Amino acid sequence: MKPSHLPHSDVPHSDVPYSGFPYSGFPAIILAGGQSLRMGQDKALMQMGPVRMIDHVYSRLKTQVSQIYISGPQDYGLALPIIKDATNAPKGPVGGLYSIWKYILGEKQAGFFTVPVDGPNLPADFCSKISGQTCAISATGEALHPTFAFWTVQALSKAFADINLSESISLKYLAHKCQARHVNWTNSNGFYNINTPQELETYAKHFTV
Repeated sequence: MKPSHLPHSDVPHSDVPYSGFPYSGFPAIILAGGQSLRMGQDKALMQMGPVRMIDHVYSRLKTQVSQIYISGPQDYGLALPIIKDATNAPKGPVGGLYSIWKYILGEKQAGFFTVPVDGPNLPADFCSKISGQTCAISATGEALHPTFAFWTVQALSKAFADINLSESISLKYLAHKCQARHVNWTNSNGFYNINTPQELETYAKHFTV
């Protein structure tokens, strides 16, 4: 049975830029392995003002962590290590996370952050707010955003051992299996996803690029 609601951790969104040192305890991974079918082209390369969408995400993330990886087919000229899908990875978004888990496990890291390449408005305090001793996914009201998350290797190891990887699995269900906290943000702007040309146009009208 898939979950409906889990306990929330009430963590307000801050509009003040995070001024501390990068949260270097865990690496962060930009999820850029999707097919971008609704956009019609690679979302990472979509131009937003003077730079690409992936540049917006990278620029907001690099002040928060000391190590960034890209889960995808290339490094987009950013000279970042890439994590390609494992040959035995399940299909869909969980496949990317499975491949990241295997890679980070080999790097002897205890956990990692994930952010999607189509979420260019990442909060400046995202990593400091969502990190902890257990997995966590972002929430705005009743909406869940499991790509904006913190994952522990230990919880994922247990979850992947319990799940039938030949079945279609959602990230929300995987988060449930990991007993992930729901970290609630009062401002949903930081979790705006751009999946279509129309959404890109809307973003350009309402946000500074």
